Amino acid sequence: MNLSQVVKIARREYLARVRSRAFIIMTIMVPVFMAGYMFVFPLIFSTTGTAELRLAVLDTGTGLADALVDRLAEIERPRIEVTERTAVPDDSEGTRARFSDAVRQESIDGYLVLVEDPVIVARAR
Repeated sequence: MNLSQVVKIARREYLARVRSRAFIIMTIMVPVFMAGYMFVFPLIFSTTGTAELRLAVLDTGTGLADALVDRLAEIERPRIEVTERTAVPDDSEGTRARFSDAVRQESIDGYLVLVEDPVIVARAR
């Protein structure tokens, strides 16, 4: 087999592959997927998240609820709105039940419980 025959065979194989439907489809689809990956996905995922959180603050006697609410108000993004500031007797399930129900019903996004701690002043849960 000489070089001219090898070139003819290679040319025929190349043209057969280039003219195939799969090659043409992939030639179009790969750039479309790359554009989607580069432009569309960042646009979709950059708008997720919340701009505002609604929280309740429960204080078991630490006296830090007012300072915490003031500090949370300083946060710009996400903006945190404290919907309720309540003094509670303890950190039991019964005390937190009303707030857990409010989270399930989506009237608030969450709640913080400030509990006294012997090592540090208070611990938030």
